[in-house]
Amino acid sequence: MKMSRKTMITSLVAVVLVGGGIGGGFAVHQADVQAKQVAVEKKEAKIKADKKAEEVLVSKAKEALLKAQKEDSIVNVSEAQKAVNALKKGSKAQRDGLAEIDDIHGRIKNEVAAKNAVETLKKDALNSEKNKAAHTAVNKLTNPYSKSLKDALNKQISASEAQAKASTAQVKAKQEADAKAKADAQAQADAANKEQQEANNQQNQAANNNTANGYSNSGYTNNTSGGGSTNNYTGNTQTPTAPPVNTPQTPQAPQSPQTPNNGNGPSHPQDGSIGSLDQNEEDAHNAGTGNAVNKVPGSTW
Repeated sequence: MKMSRKTMITSLVAVVLVGGGIGGGFAVHQADVQAKQVAVEKKEAKIKADKKAEEVLVSKAKEALLKAQKEDSIVNVSEAQKAVNALKKGSKAQRDGLAEIDDIHGRIKNEVAAKNAVETLKKDALNSEKNKAAHTAVNKLTNPYSKSLKDALNKQISASEAQAKASTAQVKAKQEADAKAKADAQAQADAANKEQQEANNQQNQAANNNTANGYSNSGYTNNTSGGGSTNNYTGNTQTPTAPPVNTPQTPQAPQSPQTPNNGNGPSHPQDGSIGSLDQNEEDAHNAGTGNAVNKVPGSTW
């Protein structure tokens, strides 16, 4: 069957329209798929970028924390705190960073306490309680980053203990020296007192002996009756080292019986002394002279 020209043209248009529709739909589908693929790729790229950025932040936080651990100054700890806060909130890296920050703060607190305790000990090295407190505070520095400080503080404690030991020895030596000096002074005083006592005893003994021999501290007196003479030795107020020797006195002659005085005999007392004997002789002479003058020739005289 032959188709007319008009029919052929209509059929061809229909075919073209059907083919175009199918091709257009396919193109739209392809564009949609490609858009979705781009979105996925962008999302994945963002995730990768975010992850890389987080890794950078974690690295910076770790560096800041390490710097704060090595030198726990206020500036370093503050920078570490900022770096940790910049990490993804709630992430493991942030949780670990915050825990390390707390550890640094605790270590700083222990280090400050240890430093203060050692400084207090250095001002009073002889105080055993302060020494114990310093050792306790330093022993709390268990963090590896505190090792250098701990060693330095232990050296300071050892120096304070050596100083305390030397000071104690010096005080003990001074006390012993003072005690010895006091004992020596007391011994010298006792010896001086003993020597003085012995000297006093010797003087008292000498005085007693001199008193028994007729000698006193006021002087030695020797009274000799005869011719009316008296010798007094006075003026010696010191006790001599040896008592004087007493000169024996002349024995007295026996008294003669007194003759009644009738103008021819002596009229003075007869005591037998030398002076008395001399006087008797003079009286007897005078008596004889008197007889020669007063008696008449032939009288007995």
